Amino acid sequence: MGRFITGDIDYKFMVAVQSSRAADRFGYLGETIFYEDEETKEVFPIEIHYNFDKNYLKYVEDELENIKNNLSHNLEKIDNFFSSRKVYTDEELAQFLNKTQQETFELLYEYADFKLGNKIRECLEEKGKCEFYAEV
Repeated sequence: MGRFITGDIDYKFMVAVQSSRAADRFGYLGETIFYEDEETKEVFPIEIHYNFDKNYLKYVEDELENIKNNLSHNLEKIDNFFSSRKVYTDEELAQFLNKTQQETFELLYEYADFKLGNKIRECLEEKGKCEFYAEV
């Protein structure tokens, strides 16, 4: 079971790679929404609210450029890897990229955020805003 983003964009977080706060990286610090259990009075975070407006577009684009530079030639390699399979292991990806497990995880983290950032950018370009909720 994975965590999702719903609202102006729909997105599934990359399991075991991406934080629910991944969108913070693109300039808007999300507001955590809590649920209080009526019986126990315990409070739990349930989702994070984001509400980017068009003023964030430049920041999103700049961060996407930073990520693209971090990924370098690996961006196309990872795209190719995922275009040919739906299921994979970390070892398969590391071997495909000719990287260590740690290097592969770092690239995958960047790649996942790149995908999310592009969704946010496209939404801002299309609608002038991008409001969504990220499951915790």
